[in-house]
Amino acid sequence: MKNLLSQIKQNLETNKVEVKDKDFVYFHLDKLYRVAQRCNDRKKSCKICKDSLHTISNISATYPKAINGTLSDRKGLEVEIMKIENHLAKKHQIRPWRYYTSLYSVLGILIGIGLGLLIWLLFQEISTKYFLAAGFTLGLIVGQVLGSRKDWKNRRNDRFF
Repeated sequence: MKNLLSQIKQNLETNKVEVKDKDFVYFHLDKLYRVAQRCNDRKKSCKICKDSLHTISNISATYPKAINGTLSDRKGLEVEIMKIENHLAKKHQIRPWRYYTSLYSVLGILIGIGLGLLIWLLFQEISTKYFLAAGFTLGLIVGQVLGSRKDWKNRRNDRFF
């Protein structure tokens, strides 16, 4: 199967000149080889990953035609790539880099604002905006720290693409 991975890499590089750079990034083709590597690592224990590897091979060979084709061709390409990425995320807990940092930041902001409002209820003589600003800031900082830790843990365990 190393041959299939090298074929995917070669197809991606060869066909890259036929599409715009922004389309290459938009359709996640810049990380498609890493996704193929993750599928290759799990192909013995997961039939979907094994099938996905062949799908990625087909995508790497034909993506310029899909991107430069009709809207339905573009949508079909996007759907196929998202199916593979969603499978890796749900079944194997492989996430994009900085996924947890973003997720925990949003959760931290929401929790921080909620706590800021609760504390404001205790000290109503002080303006609400101070408690909201403090909750927002502390929630963002805590979310960034916790999310970064989880992202680095996933990186050490090779669970990102």
